Amino acid sequence: MPESTRLNPGREGGSGCLDDKNFYFAVKNDCRVYGLVSGEKKATYLGPDEKSDWGFIAVQGEVLVGSKQNPGATSSAMSKGKDSSGMAKNQWYATEAEYVVSTAVFGLNKETGAVLWNHANPDAVVLNNSIAIGEKEVYFVESRNPEVVKDSDGSVGLREFFAKDTFLVSKDLKTGKTIFEVPFQSKARSVFYLSVQGGLLVETASYHVGPYEDKRTALPMNHFVKELGDPDALKKVKETVIHFDFRGLDAKTGEEKWATGYTSDGYMGAQHNYNVNHPVITAKTLYHDPAEQYLVKVDMGSGVLKENKGLQRAKGCTTPTGSERAMFFRSLGISGIDLEKEKQFYISDVSRSSCWMNVT
Repeated sequence: MPESTRLNPGREGGSGCLDDKNFYFAVKNDCRVYGLVSGEKKATYLGPDEKSDWGFIAVQGEVLVGSKQNPGATSSAMSKGKDSSGMAKNQWYATEAEYVVSTAVFGLNKETGAVLWNHANPDAVVLNNSIAIGEKEVYFVESRNPEVVKDSDGSVGLREFFAKDTFLVSKDLKTGKTIFEVPFQSKARSVFYLSVQGGLLVETASYHVGPYEDKRTALPMNHFVKELGDPDALKKVKETVIHFDFRGLDAKTGEEKWATGYTSDGYMGAQHNYNVNHPVITAKTLYHDPAEQYLVKVDMGSGVLKENKGLQRAKGCTTPTGSERAMFFRSLGISGIDLEKEKQFYISDVSRSSCWMNVT
């Protein structure tokens, strides 16, 4: 589909979703509905704002949830040049790449496209990666910082987004009625995701710690070291490693239930999967396993974190997907981990999956 390409879904969200009958696909400013069995196009929905691009998309029950974002916010080509912060645009190695934000979040009747509700605060923008949907609620984090809101290209750095005036908002999925909104802070600079599982909201955030923790780069390690011109640059780069935070929040109130984290083996400018890696979350456990690293798991009830450094992924940057019993990724070939036995198994080397969630 022309104009549907999204090359940076880890910092914006994917372009499609499905239920048991239809496939919903965001293309520029609209959503196109196709029958799963027939492939026939059934409808086109524009949503409440016909001029802005369609951003986030998901379906839950009878509601199609979407967001509207500034035209051009989507990374639809391998970008060159610099973003609004002055950093070179390279989505793979960026330690602090920009994330897409939306000006509105809304719910449509999935059968008719009728607008059920529309949250469009002119004094706020919503981080696409923060939109999470439970059985009856929609959650998101919005910034009411004027400096962030006025950013014209529709994407901002996490450092800027979370600098001040950020709020966690919960709304009723069917009516859009606000259930709660509470101040929300995060240390996120490289990665941010908000997920919901049962009665728990889960924040995943990452940032660098070490000598160069406040430096931004979109370059692979060797190029970054050259740019620094410091005789000790290589040593300092390898000492600047990526830290991951996980936080569990009560989905009814936004109150923090637990917080934990770990410092990984990944240093800045090395394995680019560290900069987009999403956890696999089951009812009882959160699993985290960036490329070329080891398995980490967090108990969803207590927040207790355990590292299994004996279970190492080989080369391969695909972000893991998962089921209740296993997680899947690229580790040279297509591989997986039996979650109960915590043992890795081989699947195939017939094809090479991409860097995002492409093993299903």
